[in-house]
Amino acid sequence: MLTATAGLLLATTCLCKPLEDPQDLHQLENQLRDDSIMEPGFCPTAIGIDLDLSLFSGKWIEAARYPNVTAPLVGSGFRPDLRCVAAQYDNVSRNNNISMLRVTNTGLDEQGDEMVIKGHLNATAIDLEGRDLLVEPFIVLDTDYTSFASVYTCHLYLVFGGVVHRQFGWVLLRDNVKLNEEMTSRALDAFSHQNLDSLRLLWSDDSNC
Repeated sequence: MLTATAGLLLATTCLCKPLEDPQDLHQLENQLRDDSIMEPGFCPTAIGIDLDLSLFSGKWIEAARYPNVTAPLVGSGFRPDLRCVAAQYDNVSRNNNISMLRVTNTGLDEQGDEMVIKGHLNATAIDLEGRDLLVEPFIVLDTDYTSFASVYTCHLYLVFGGVVHRQFGWVLLRDNVKLNEEMTSRALDAFSHQNLDSLRLLWSDDSNC
């Protein structure tokens, strides 16, 4: 269940828990098979903007992402990255005095079949429906609401007497918006200004979408 925090969100202070449930351990075992997923130590500190959900609502297209064997924006589970990923955020509502958007995320798998997952988004976290999916921080580093958004998440695990984390980042574009030099620079600067790795971002090829 989603919970809200006031104002800004620190990635290093949220959604940290020991892995005791067998399902959680199964998830970690899958992710540890790829060292691009799990990294030693604590999450980097990332501060998000005070997100306006009503302005953020609508359709977004994935323009770039951290490459990983999972696709958490869509929540497909432990599979190769999806392509042609889109996120639709609709209908601002309130639940226990927390503003939320309904989420419908889509993407194409390796066979070209459409994957769909739904959930809810508040100003600091996303909760997608599906096996092995955790409530994730949803840290919007920067956006102008009309063309681009730089989004980051990091999840901390206390396991085997130590600490590991896994992080993801995206650049999202509004539907039918084309990247220009100024927009690209601002989107990448949102990562680098907080010492997050913008060079890890892999730009999507949507030519066959």
